[in-house]
Amino acid sequence: MALASREAAAEIPVVKANGWDLSIDGRLNTFISFSQGDAQPTPIATWTGVEDRNAGGDSIMMTRVRSGFITNVLGFNLVKQLSPDLKVTGRFATWVVAAQSRNKTDNPSLDAREVYIKIEGPWGGLLAGRNLSLFERGAIMMDYDIEHAYGLGHPCAVRSSGGGACGHAGHGLLFPSFNAGIVYNTPDLAGFQVSVGAYDPAAISERNYERTPLPRIEAELTYKLPNVFHVFADALWQRIGNNDPITDAMGNPVLDGGGKPVQQNVDAMGVAAGLGLTLGPFQAGGAFYSGKGLGLYVPMENSPLFSDEKKVLRPSQGFVGMASLTFGDTKIAGGAGVSQLKMTKTLNPDGTPLESEPFAKLTFPKQQLGVSAGLYQSFSKTIIVALEYFRGQYDWYDTVDATSMATVHNKQGVNFINTGVTLVW
Repeated sequence: MALASREAAAEIPVVKANGWDLSIDGRLNTFISFSQGDAQPTPIATWTGVEDRNAGGDSIMMTRVRSGFITNVLGFNLVKQLSPDLKVTGRFATWVVAAQSRNKTDNPSLDAREVYIKIEGPWGGLLAGRNLSLFERGAIMMDYDIEHAYGLGHPCAVRSSGGGACGHAGHGLLFPSFNAGIVYNTPDLAGFQVSVGAYDPAAISERNYERTPLPRIEAELTYKLPNVFHVFADALWQRIGNNDPITDAMGNPVLDGGGKPVQQNVDAMGVAAGLGLTLGPFQAGGAFYSGKGLGLYVPMENSPLFSDEKKVLRPSQGFVGMASLTFGDTKIAGGAGVSQLKMTKTLNPDGTPLESEPFAKLTFPKQQLGVSAGLYQSFSKTIIVALEYFRGQYDWYDTVDATSMATVHNKQGVNFINTGVTLVW
């Protein structure tokens, strides 16, 4: 099910004709997000941490008016019961942000995130098209259900806003993204369900991994005891090839028996799992992920962090937990999570670790820690007002000052205060 319509007040019927039912759902929202904290350390890449213009005194401060965790959405659902045991559903949903750039003539474009056909029968379901991917779907749904359904969390980017906010993505979990694929799910078997998808593969141009001979495979196993308990386990795999040939310790291309350069093929992969518990007004959940080539925010993120300088895929992992308590139309929620990148074990020609060298080309993040809290007030289950706090703490691997040769501990802390209103239908 789409994030946007997961807790909509109701689908609005539009018309019934020739056996077809047409309905719409969606939401509108606007948030004010204020950020204040440390400026990025001087030696690190500006696209890591929280990037903003230095306000003086090594600090940053900014206010944005933007969309929340879920943007403004208008979804159309077309359903027909072809036979007593066979149903077909079509969904087309457009997403658009309230603001994208800080240009006075800002004109955000429509984002067709959900475009798919689904056929369901006693044998299960088959979905073809663009929808939320499977790997880390359980974790992002948990974030939605427990905390950020009508909030914002971490804004992903401070200076720009291309898409919804991140919630806890990048701080303990990954955002699955909406991707084109073919997905099969089994019928519900005593609470158990298996979903397997073959997706349009991801290329990583930042590291020259652009050969994708096979689709990306993602899978999810879930068990649900309705309104009480649920657990999930995910897996991801994709074969991906680098356009640069494999080189030896001297930097020369390695040749095969025919004298041709040997091409590098690697497997990006990951596993994830989590569980959630509901006891009346109380909800709680936790999740983790681990793998190589996953990145910090999105699985197989197109970033230099995908691999080291020798094109070895970088390991990463994340852990997150959150809870909420609901009193009538009022919810209080909070959570904490950490995403970590690991050094690879690649060696220099002299046998020293490549990524522990003080003058390595890329100073990459060691971990991103996020702590969140929010108050959400619903009016008539249609208008929800939110007030949130999010603290992001960013740490990079140590560097060495070129002049003093002293070890430098690079870190950054930024506070976010978000408030906004959401209209759902």
